[in-house]
This record gives sequence, structure tokens and C-alpha cells, in this order.
Amino acid sequence: MKNINKIADYGIKIVKNIAIAGIIYTGILLVAQGISQETSQRINNQSQLEQILNIERKRAGIKNEMIINISMSNNKEDISEAEKIGEKYYQITLSPRSSNLSTLRHELYHITDGHCDETYNNFKYFFWNEPQATIYQITGLKP
Repeated sequence: MKNINKIADYGIKIVKNIAIAGIIYTGILLVAQGISQETSQRINNQSQLEQILNIERKRAGIKNEMIINISMSNNKEDISEAEKIGEKYYQITLSPRSSNLSTLRHELYHITDGHCDETYNNFKYFFWNEPQATIYQITGLKP
């Protein structure tokens, strides 16, 4: 019985430490993205968005045969996203609050590195794809 209690206590400590590490990781990721977005060049309209996309897609190394439709969302949700909607055809939607260069670079990286082409996996997305896109968003360097 004594050993079972020790094992249970050890298991609880492991779970607590993993939870604390997850909270710290999430906080760092969100703060880094938030600071980058708040200090980034704002994109005010659709024509400016398309001009910046043409510059940034070259910088990101996106080939011309890849079609990217980009728009500014009218919804009140603060969600920006990139998604594959067809063979070599992608959609980027920027939320009203995060219509800026930083978020555009973040979403472009998801396309550039093939994240939109993969079957969605929460674990891989949160711990691999999202930090990579955040590094590109902040530095412009591909990890």
C-alpha cells in the first residue's frame, strides 16, 4: 500500500509539472504573438493587403503557381487563418483586430511550410507548427 501511494504521489507531481509547463509555454507563445501583432504595420484595406501579399509571398518563397486568395474578415471573432481549399489553392483570412503584417507573415508560413497540406493534429500543430510560424512572424527567418 505504501508503494502505491508513492507511485500515485509521483504521478500527480508529473501531471502538475506538465500542466505548469504547458501553461508557461502557452503564455510565452501568446505573448510573443501579441507583442509582434501590436507593433506591426497595420493593413487598412483589401488593396493594401493584396500589395503586401505579393511582396511577402516572394519573401516567403511561395511559388507563383500557388494561388492565395486573401481577405479581411468582417466577423467579430478574432481568428485569422490559412487553409487549403484546393490543389495549390489557399485562403488566408485576417481578422479585423489582427489585420497586420505580422499576422500575414504568420499565416503565410503555415502555407509555405506545408502545414495546411497536412492532416490536422492538435498536438503537432500546437507544439511544432505554431511555434515555427511564430518565429517566422517575429523574425522573418524560417526555422
